[in-house]
Amino acid sequence: MPRTNIDDQRRAQILSALEACIVEQGLAKTSLIDVAARAGLARPLVRHFVGNRDSMIELLFETLIDRGEAQLEQIATTDTPPPLNHLLDLLFGDLFSNTASNVVVSELWSL
Repeated sequence: MPRTNIDDQRRAQILSALEACIVEQGLAKTSLIDVAARAGLARPLVRHFVGNRDSMIELLFETLIDRGEAQLEQIATTDTPPPLNHLLDLLFGDLFSNTASNVVVSELWSL
């Protein structure tokens, strides 16, 4: 069990570095070397935990979707439907207000 936790932490560290690199220089200019340097890891370790560049980008895409779904699921688990203003705040305030996420999604959209 402890190994899985460490693996998850490393993946999160690498994905955070990938997001930062994409925000700073765009997806097209981001390489595994850039991500490894940003994460403070050797390139082979990045490949071990997330695979090649395409796998890393796919994992980031899945992570972004999971984040959004988790926020939307909070609404679905309530017994009564939330007021419209709460839904609009969630949609336009919480989901799309993160500038870094917006840049990453914009860069991923071109894929």
